[in-house]
Amino acid sequence: WPLYWNWVEAEPGEWDWEDYDRLVEDDTAQGLQINAVLLGRPEWAADGDRLTGMHLPIFEDGSDTPRPGKAINPDNPWANFVYQAVLRYQPGGELAEERGWEGDRGIRVWEVWNEPDFNLFWSGSIGDYARLLKISYLVIKLADPEAQVMFGGLLYNSNDNWLARVLAIYLADPMSAEYGYFFDIVAVHSYSYA
Repeated sequence: WPLYWNWVEAEPGEWDWEDYDRLVEDDTAQGLQINAVLLGRPEWAADGDRLTGMHLPIFEDGSDTPRPGKAINPDNPWANFVYQAVLRYQPGGELAEERGWEGDRGIRVWEVWNEPDFNLFWSGSIGDYARLLKISYLVIKLADPEAQVMFGGLLYNSNDNWLARVLAIYLADPMSAEYGYFFDIVAVHSYSYA
């Protein structure tokens, strides 16, 4: 299910997790494993078709290189949203501590956006999505090294071949090989001809 950023942080720094807390609690109580789809944009984080600050460094030290103890760059609000979501819902995270849960109860699969190759969901460029996925991967793995990051489910409604074009961008990124090309799983939405 989708975890909409604009629903949990309508105003900068004001977090409301109540509805999602209930959803995670209900689903995990039934033994369901959750694939949370990170998407959405609060009005305050809009920069045209992009997210505010998404091309700024991920970490406060001015780099994109994750290391334990590094702080998220406050000028990169998407990075902060992803970090807060993982800290809240990972096994052993904030919600698990509040509820007294033990073991693996929480979210371990994080999908980055839905159908980025479909303008209804993503209006930025392929390069912008590649950046979004890289930010998400590095932040998620810093917060929860056991988490898996999923490339946003592709609709393949055009000849753009987003997966191949994002991979081409990553092949030119000196960090990509060390960090698994910034995803663990690929989702495909095969509504018609497979």
